[in-house]
Amino acid sequence: MLVDNALEATASTVTLRAQQHQPGLAITVTDRGLGMSAAVLERAFEPFFTTKPTGKGMGLGLYLARNVVLSLRGALTLRSHVGRGTTAEIQLPSDRLRIPKPAPPSRPPPSRPPSSSA
Repeated sequence: MLVDNALEATASTVTLRAQQHQPGLAITVTDRGLGMSAAVLERAFEPFFTTKPTGKGMGLGLYLARNVVLSLRGALTLRSHVGRGTTAEIQLPSDRLRIPKPAPPSRPPPSRPPSSSA
């Protein structure tokens, strides 16, 4: 959802970044679009609030994303500057993450001696 919003906001690059840190994980999505005014930013997490044209959005994306993050005891914040773009940042606590252990390096299958034809 956050990436979709960023892609819709800009014709430029969208940056997705994840960093593990204490006490958890930070995920940021940054676009270089038009940005949001203070009035829009203030209402961005309200259900059914949208700046998209009719039929293009229901205004539930940021609302639902924030509620999912809150259910994981995390935080979702927005920083935006008109004319410079927007950054959405998710902070998740490490006790809510299941980071898999790296898989052991794969080994080539054992070689079989060549079969002899009689």
